[in-house]
Amino acid sequence: MNELKNINQQLFSLKSIIGFTISIICIFLCLRNFEPNKFLEDFNNIDYSLFILASLILIFSVFIRSIRWSLFFKEEETKKLGLIELFKNEMIGYFGNNIFPLKLGDLLRVSMMAKKNSMSKSYLLGTIVVERIVDILSLFLLMAIVLFFSWENLVVQQMFSGVHYIDLSNIYKYLYLIPIVLMIFYLFIRNNKKIFNWHLFISAFSNINNPIKIFKIILLSLSIWFIYLFNIIIISYSMGYDFTIIQSLLLLTFMTLVMIIPSAPGAIGTFQYSIILIMTSNLFEIQQFGQHEAMSFSIILHAYSYITYSIIGGYFFIKSNVKLDN
Repeated sequence: MNELKNINQQLFSLKSIIGFTISIICIFLCLRNFEPNKFLEDFNNIDYSLFILASLILIFSVFIRSIRWSLFFKEEETKKLGLIELFKNEMIGYFGNNIFPLKLGDLLRVSMMAKKNSMSKSYLLGTIVVERIVDILSLFLLMAIVLFFSWENLVVQQMFSGVHYIDLSNIYKYLYLIPIVLMIFYLFIRNNKKIFNWHLFISAFSNINNPIKIFKIILLSLSIWFIYLFNIIIISYSMGYDFTIIQSLLLLTFMTLVMIIPSAPGAIGTFQYSIILIMTSNLFEIQQFGQHEAMSFSIILHAYSYITYSIIGGYFFIKSNVKLDN
C-alpha cells in the first residue's frame, strides 16, 4: 500500500547495494573454512529445550522493550497506543528487519503506526532514534557494571592483558564506514522530505523530562541487556560451550556494534562474522575456539532470534492486512 511505497523504493537503492555487498563479503569470509559435516554434528547435539527457553525469554524482552518505548511518548499518547499495540509494532519491526536490508523494519513500524494512530512519522522515528541511543548507552553501562564486579576475575585480567595483541595499526581501513553511515542517513532524509519534520523529530527527545522516567528507562534498559546476555549463555550451554559472563558480554558488545553496519536482511553475514572474529581472537584465549565451532555457534545464536522474531512478527504483520506493494 501507499505507506510502504518508500520502503519498496529503497530495496534496490544504493544503500541496499552497499548493505548486500558488505554481507556478501562477510559470508565469503565465514565460509572459507566451513565444514558442513561438523556443523550438522553440532546441530544434532543441540539441547533444544534450552533453545526454546531462550526464545521464550527473548519474547519477554520485547515486552519489556514495549514498556520502555511507551516512556518515550507523552502520557496521553501512551494511553492511546497501549502496551499491546507497542508490542505488536516492536515485533513487526523485527520482522521487517529480517526481510528488508538496512533495518528498514523500523521504517515499516513507523509507517504502520503513523497510519493507524494518525501520528507524525517524523515524531515516531524520533522515538526510535531515542530508543537506539538509549540501547547503546545502557550497553556501556552494563559493561561498566559487569567489569566492576568482575575485575579480580582471572579471565578479565588475562583478557585485558592480551589487548595489546589486537592489531590496531590498520584501523584506518575501516574509517570509510563513518561517511557511509552519514551518507545513508542523508539519503534517507532526502528521499523522505515530505514526511520528515525536524521539529517533530527532536520533540521526541523532550518526552524524557523527569528523573523518575529516566530511572525507569535505565532499569528497563539494563533488564533488556541482561536478558540478551543471559540468552547468549543459554545458547552456549545448549551447544556444550559453557560461556562465562565476560565472554558473553564481549560477544554481545561486539555483535551489537557490528549491527550498525549496513547489511543484508537479518544482518546475515555481518552477524556471523562478528561472532567468529571474537571467538577465534586472542580475547577468547582462555577458552580457545576453532573456526568451525565459532561458525556453528554464530548460526545457532542468529537462528534463535531470527526464527522467533520472524514467526511472531510475521504473524502480527499478516494480521495487520498491510500489503508489501505500492
